[in-house]
Amino acid sequence: MGKRRYSSSSGSESSYSDDSNYKKHHRKNEKDSLYEDALNSIPKISMKDYYNKNAEFQYWLRKKKKIYFSDLSTEKGKKYFKKVIKKWNNVELKEKYYEGNIKINNSERSTYKWNISKGSDNETLSNENKYGREKRQNSNEKTKFMTPEEYDILQIEREENNKNRYMKEKQERKKFRKEQKELLDELVPKPTGREAMIDKRKQITAFHRANAEKDYDVEYSDSELMGGDDIRERIRQRDKMNQKREEMKLRKQAELNEKAAAYRKKEEETIKMFRKMAEARFSKQS
Repeated sequence: MGKRRYSSSSGSESSYSDDSNYKKHHRKNEKDSLYEDALNSIPKISMKDYYNKNAEFQYWLRKKKKIYFSDLSTEKGKKYFKKVIKKWNNVELKEKYYEGNIKINNSERSTYKWNISKGSDNETLSNENKYGREKRQNSNEKTKFMTPEEYDILQIEREENNKNRYMKEKQERKKFRKEQKELLDELVPKPTGREAMIDKRKQITAFHRANAEKDYDVEYSDSELMGGDDIRERIRQRDKMNQKREEMKLRKQAELNEKAAAYRKKEEETIKMFRKMAEARFSKQS
């Protein structure tokens, strides 16, 4: 009688396990089907869309990376855009990215924040401060409303100006050294012929004599043998760096735990998005 009860319980557990596996398998197939529909319904993008999808790109930079498009170089900007291309084509972005309704506010284009003084504060500003503030405002205003094409041109001009300035300074240093050498030769002419050979031999003889007479029985202090404050400071810095590494490991582990906890929630949101996109696609076809 006891064995029959055990067998009945085991059968119930097996039935529950089969039902659970069936639901998981059905749910996975449904997600895969919706994902395939979403992949087929969205237009794929590439590096050619660097300017066409600039609004979505700037929005992604602010929300995901906490950086501004105007702060990036052309090379860095295109590197980040490659990541957006991959996420876009794999339908890993939120639905708003694919709807084409993203608008970029002026505050999200640049790190500059307007600061308008009130009352008597404006009256106390000196002419120099007023001029400096107006100059900064004009400069930031130009940067803030700059198109991506204009920004690329500005970056190229900056790099070219920096290169020209470096080459000019290099030539000036070379010219200065040459003038100093010529001036020194005029003041103290170099010996030539036999005089030069005699002078060189004297220098070599003096060098060897100095090394021969040098006392190599050097006495070292206790700090040099046992390690002074400088060595102890290096040890302290090394221990401090090791401690920082451990703290970074703990923080990374905590972040991984949070991501694992949020994975199921994100999966549910993804399924809902796929369903919505599939319904919208089928409604258009019908």
